[in-house]
Amino acid sequence: MTDELWDKFSGIDTQLNKALVDFPVGKEAQERQMTRDAFQILSGLDAAVKEVERAVQKRVHYEEAERPRGVDLACVHLIARGKIK
Repeated sequence: MTDELWDKFSGIDTQLNKALVDFPVGKEAQERQMTRDAFQILSGLDAAVKEVERAVQKRVHYEEAERPRGVDLACVHLIARGKIK
């Protein structure tokens, strides 16, 4: 993994962990600002995740790869669900 990808993944991980800790703590303490901040962090992660997705696709040359079709795509789905090993 490149340093750039590592930094992006680490940034998302840090933000996600903070939000997932702060939200229940803020809710338990009835600290509305803390829960709002956690929600805003989660809402803002979408752009960061898309940026990582683009960087990974660029790194693995996704545009040049043959994409699965038809039966192949169904097999990929079944493998992902653990139905086929």
